[in-house]
This record gives sequence, structure tokens and C-alpha cells, in this order.
Amino acid sequence: MVVVKIMIGVNLVIYANSRREKMEARQKEDAINDFGRDPIGEGKEEQGYNKELKVLLNDKRNDVSKKARVELEDLTRFTMVKRIW
Repeated sequence: MVVVKIMIGVNLVIYANSRREKMEARQKEDAINDFGRDPIGEGKEEQGYNKELKVLLNDKRNDVSKKARVELEDLTRFTMVKRIW
């Protein structure tokens, strides 16, 4: 019984470490795209649409709330629901 608990604990630690590494990699990818580089996998039409959308979203008249960008660590399903509604 103790051996099973140790194996489960070790597997949980390995899983948590791999998840943390993937999260840090996603944050690095986000930082790369923040420097004005073209997003990977977007065509010209989609880039044009996103630029128009960014102009509308950055307009102060359309700004309902002045919240900062949520970090991946702090993102939960409840914060996503709040952002959608």
C-alpha cells in the first residue's frame, strides 16, 4: 500500500513538473509574438482581420473594463467565465 502511494506521488510530481515546463514554454512563445512578429499559421486575410479587431478593441470608447492581461498561472475557469460575460 505504501509503495502504491509513493508511485502515485512520484507520478504526480513528474506530471506537475512537465506541466510547469510547458506553461513556461507557452509564456516564452507569447513573449516572442509580442515583438510584432507575424503569428504562426495565420494567413494574410486573418492577419488583416486581427489588425482591424485590435483597433476596435484598443479604442477607449469601447473599453468597458481596464483590466490587465491575466497570467496563465492565475487563469481559472471562473475567470474565463467572467471575461466572457
